[in-house]
Amino acid sequence: MENNCANISPVVSDQIQINDFDKDEFLITHLTLEYQLKVSKNVKELLALVDGKRTVQDIAQQYKLEYGHPINSQEVYHILFKHLAKYGIIQQEEFEVKKRGKAKYLRLSFELISPKITNYIAKQLAFLFNKKVFYSLIIILPIFISYFIYFYRYDIANGVKSFISPKFIIFFLLFGFWTFFHEFGHASACRKFGVKPGGIGFGFYLFTPVLYSDVSAAWQLKRSERIIVNLAGVYFELVVASILLILFLITRIELLLIIPCFLIIDTLYNFNPLIKYDGYWILSDMLRIPNLHQKSYKLMLDFFRTRKIELISSSKQLFLLIYALSSIGFIFVFIVTIIVFDFNSVIYFPISLFDTIVHIKTINLENLSGLILPAIFYYLTIKHVIIKGIAYMWKKYFRT
Repeated sequence: MENNCANISPVVSDQIQINDFDKDEFLITHLTLEYQLKVSKNVKELLALVDGKRTVQDIAQQYKLEYGHPINSQEVYHILFKHLAKYGIIQQEEFEVKKRGKAKYLRLSFELISPKITNYIAKQLAFLFNKKVFYSLIIILPIFISYFIYFYRYDIANGVKSFISPKFIIFFLLFGFWTFFHEFGHASACRKFGVKPGGIGFGFYLFTPVLYSDVSAAWQLKRSERIIVNLAGVYFELVVASILLILFLITRIELLLIIPCFLIIDTLYNFNPLIKYDGYWILSDMLRIPNLHQKSYKLMLDFFRTRKIELISSSKQLFLLIYALSSIGFIFVFIVTIIVFDFNSVIYFPISLFDTIVHIKTINLENLSGLILPAIFYYLTIKHVIIKGIAYMWKKYFRT
């Protein structure tokens, strides 16, 4: 088997693009299958020796001559055909590589706006990422909005209390429409930096309905540009909120005062780095740690399973452990806080939910907000305590 592997002449796909990712790290992008794979400098050097003529054995020998690192044929074969080939980087006739699917954390997702339309609109909005415009607005707009909300805080409070159906339904339709601009923000930033975004779609994340934009092409950009792409959705929400507040000053339409407040709440929620929203991707890029969630949880599980202190041998590993514990701690503290301070809302949630559905015509934002925290409590308890507890017990005591 080793001899057969050594005599194979691998071929690199002509659809790949290699970009610098970080110090001694590179990103390989398959342009048609849409895979992105981070590799080390050694793998990039090895891939450079693949010309379609050299055999695996020849590549191993040439690599040792050029770079001075010994590597055998089996190791070369494993890297090329067991690791890179499954992403279409190395052509392999034995199986067909499928195009990259939707992100696993998105459920029941589907495309609402095609890449062609998304690109056209993003092109028109890309001027907002002119350096002078972007850095000026990202500083000025939060100050303007904060002052405005503080100045009209009593009007906002009274407006929320008096907001009953059908205004309530109109509010959510308009709020949903404006949140599309959040996704166009990500797409427009990509367009500004020279990569084409995919389409905009709808799906469920943590059982919550969300819009998403396919900006996986942003991995081809520099780290500083990727951070701006991640910030772009929040930036566009700030722009929209400011425009609506200015229109409120002109028209005195209450709706134009209420929507920006919820856009700002959504903006703050998006900055939470413990879930896979904008804050998570910003933190991941700032720290140069792709797959932050997976890596941190794996390290935490390995640490508590083996109790080996040497697993935490660097500041990066210490951060990953703290991050994983913070994610779990956030969920735990939330559940305990709801039980201690708002126990009645949890107990009577099924009744309150039924009553809300029956009296939907008179529902207002204040009543609805009383259902949000208990709903999240039940979701987190079921997912992270009951389901995971049952899975653990099944694996430990019943699985053979």
